[in-house]
Amino acid sequence: MTTNDLSTSRRGNRGGRRAGARRLGTLVALCLAAVLAAALAVVPVGLSAQGVPTWVPGVSDLSTPGQDASYARAAVDANGAVTVVWQRSDGTNQMVQASTRKPDSPWSTPTDLSAPGQDAWHPQVAAAADGTVTVVWESSQFLTTNNTVYATTRLPGGTWTAPTDLSGPGQHALSPQVAAARDGTTTAVWVLHGTSTIVQATTRAPDGTWPAATDLSALGQDGYDPQVAAAPDGTTTAVWVRSDGTVGQLQAATRSPAGTWTPPADISEPGRQVHSPELAVAADGAPTAVWVWRDGYGSTVQTATRGPGGAWTAPVALSAPQPSAWHPHVAAASDGTTTAVWQGTQGPDRTNMIVRAATRNQDGTWTVGPILSDPLSGPGLPVDFPDVTAADTTTAVWMHWDGANYVLAAATRSPGGVWTTLTNLSAPGQSIFEPQVVAAADGTTTAVWSRFDGAHWVVQARDVDHDAPLLGAISIPATGTVGQSLLFEADAVDASSNPTTITWDFGDGATLTGGSVTHAYASVGTYSVKVMATDAVGNTISTTAGTVTITAGAVTITAAPRAPEITRLKLTRTTIYATHHPRATRAVISLTAPAKVVLSFKKPGTRAQRKTLRLDAGTTRVRLTTRLTRTARLKPGAYKVIAVATNAAGERAARTARLRVIR
Repeated sequence: MTTNDLSTSRRGNRGGRRAGARRLGTLVALCLAAVLAAALAVVPVGLSAQGVPTWVPGVSDLSTPGQDASYARAAVDANGAVTVVWQRSDGTNQMVQASTRKPDSPWSTPTDLSAPGQDAWHPQVAAAADGTVTVVWESSQFLTTNNTVYATTRLPGGTWTAPTDLSGPGQHALSPQVAAARDGTTTAVWVLHGTSTIVQATTRAPDGTWPAATDLSALGQDGYDPQVAAAPDGTTTAVWVRSDGTVGQLQAATRSPAGTWTPPADISEPGRQVHSPELAVAADGAPTAVWVWRDGYGSTVQTATRGPGGAWTAPVALSAPQPSAWHPHVAAASDGTTTAVWQGTQGPDRTNMIVRAATRNQDGTWTVGPILSDPLSGPGLPVDFPDVTAADTTTAVWMHWDGANYVLAAATRSPGGVWTTLTNLSAPGQSIFEPQVVAAADGTTTAVWSRFDGAHWVVQARDVDHDAPLLGAISIPATGTVGQSLLFEADAVDASSNPTTITWDFGDGATLTGGSVTHAYASVGTYSVKVMATDAVGNTISTTAGTVTITAGAVTITAAPRAPEITRLKLTRTTIYATHHPRATRAVISLTAPAKVVLSFKKPGTRAQRKTLRLDAGTTRVRLTTRLTRTARLKPGAYKVIAVATNAAGERAARTARLRVIR
């Protein structure tokens, strides 16, 4: 394994929350002292898109100002809907709240999840592929000594359920975590304090109920600091630290899709204290754990991966034995690589705080990259709270000191690429605290954090725009005469980074900007017309719209219309899936004349869903998914697809096809 410094400093994001609470108080003091001293496209052949992951301009405030809100956590489903949860004071108690942003929509108004009249802390959130979201937290009532772990679930299109007690009455439960698999299997873990401290787990049943908890760690010695992650097929892995009577050792258990947990297995080396475990699962189902291992002189970040046979690899040290490293986090990318980030120090006096990262390659070896934080923070300046997420692109975030406050920094690495220059995500002037970043399979990436506004802490979010705009209908004339004013029209949409600019290249050296423009050619000839759409962060899509033939005499620009006939309607794939691949098919439509084509999707007992297209004569291939328009979606079932073509001259008999949608 090669080793180069990569860096970022962070106090335990999920593990070590008590220390995080103390850190928040310290950070508030620092802030006060400083005050004093982010569809379907029917286009011609030749489409070229350039989408570079870019943070959208502007930051969104998610929590309501006026009281402190902190410990923001986020999860994103397969459709790109992001749910953020946090804890916020109502002036008397701490409550758990949530906000959701669906694609093409703003953030929702915060919703209270926890019951009134009791304190609720440390929420965690997980989202299944179908959009089912589960939130867990710990809660206590006034004058009680026990904490209870609660859960609430929101089904796709539904509302949040009433909180459910997972840990049971009369118990003292802390540190909940939750994970959701692609198939919807959702598991919560927590620590139960009794005669000895043990780690427990429960998995939500298909009917939505939560069964009685299962003990994961053995009785007799304390178990604590659990983490949980789920593979696509529902296989779920939990890790935790368990005392052997002298030091804490990392253990793991795995729940099969059939519902059975394996006995605990030791992962870390015996005889040394471990803490701060984190866990991620790759697309092939292999989990990777990272943790901090203390050797008596300092601390080292170590890792292990469970192979296809069920055995964990021997621990691998990612950081050097000295100086110290701590607060690791880990994420698995779609290309089979896994990346860990952690906070550490370097230099003989251990005062230069850095953020480092290492990547597990597809062959299983680890490579450590360059220092992430130095180009922005500078050697010796404080950095804190790193986190990492991965889809196609891997994104790391952390807090860095700008000389007056902690602001949010980010760096990204494309598959097989190098880490980018750092980006400041939060506004300067006040400090931020404990960031987290999440990414969906489609590349939707969102960072969340809390920022001090001078009086209170407010939860904020910012998104990455990773896609080029979508070009819609394009209309250009086929012919014209010299000097004649000709109309060129196109539309484009970009869900993340509107507004979108449309630029025309008429092939004669002239260009214009706008969705509807006119242009007159000065000379006879045939000209190739190109159109390009650019979103607010610079992502582009371009295509050759067609050719215009210019003659010297008068020409008929538009031929007399004739009723169109659909001579062919075929679906290249008659079965698609709503939540996993293949998620798309292509409709091959052949027309005898230009027309408006309406595709109606009819399922017995339901209202037909429609998609309207404007197509030229000839054969066009149209990409279709379950999402027909911004508001129309196909739910699982068998559909009769009816295509009707219409223009000014009327319409002819419809063509039909069959499509089946599976969840």
